[in-house]
Amino acid sequence: MAVFDNKNPTALARRLHADLSLPPMAVPAAGGTPDTLAELFRAAVLSDQVIKGFDLLRAVSDLRPRFTCAADFGPLPDGVRLADGPQEPVLIGISTPMATGGPHQHARLAAAFRGKRPMITLTNPGFTAGEPLPHSTDAVIDYLAEAVLRAAADRPFVLIGYSSGGTLAHATAGHLERVRGVGPAGVVLMDTYRVDLEDRDQGRLMEQLTIGLVRKDEAFGLFHSSALSAMNRYFDLVPRFTLEPLAAPVLFVGATESFMPPGTATDGDDDWRAKPWDPAHHYIAVRASHFSMIEERAAEAGALVEEWISRHARRGD
Repeated sequence: MAVFDNKNPTALARRLHADLSLPPMAVPAAGGTPDTLAELFRAAVLSDQVIKGFDLLRAVSDLRPRFTCAADFGPLPDGVRLADGPQEPVLIGISTPMATGGPHQHARLAAAFRGKRPMITLTNPGFTAGEPLPHSTDAVIDYLAEAVLRAAADRPFVLIGYSSGGTLAHATAGHLERVRGVGPAGVVLMDTYRVDLEDRDQGRLMEQLTIGLVRKDEAFGLFHSSALSAMNRYFDLVPRFTLEPLAAPVLFVGATESFMPPGTATDGDDDWRAKPWDPAHHYIAVRASHFSMIEERAAEAGALVEEWISRHARRGD
């Protein structure tokens, strides 16, 4: 195991960096060779040492190469089509920049759009072995803007993002409106917190969200070095994205059930709730927790999103 073969954090980080240089197909699948970084991070989080766990991820993240714009990244991967149908606008999903994120997060939600409209979900850069990490928020937005326009293929589109994926969706929409002159027909934020790391209560919420992700990964085994170190990079970037009011209509889908453990300081009040950032946002509540919104309760959430798109999204005609 690499942690015992390397006697200091720098040597361990360099060893893990060497692992990250493997081609994409060389990443062990669930049930294969254990991933050292994943094991260490999981152990840190489950022993209430979340900050130390992220410090370890940062040591690896800092060694990975960076890209500054979409052209610098190289060829963009195709989006994943989860639904199809004749209606417009097209729905384009932005994945959550977490180690468990990816197009699969929108799979249950997509059932509400099948036969109605296309839904294409994008991957975030840096989560696959061999990919560089974004140098800045501008690098992320340039990549996502190019990927969105490619997926939209000159059709009107709505951007949708769950959790911190909503932050990326909102920031990308703002860039498309102000810089590219090709704004979305709408934006859907699904239980997206506007991150403020100076807020201690929100810091505790983020710790509980991380614990929830780790516990879910025990069943699916999605954690690997590339995804974890990328997650840490986005953890540093997410609070820095520009989130100005949009010209496009915005739907905020909020959870009504707490994900906090019973008896915690924020369980008995509303501090756990993600709230709309702007009075202009349309708000819809879903009888779900932050996690079940895209799992057991995804059908209800998806139906509400589809109804809102049909009524409020701009058609571009």
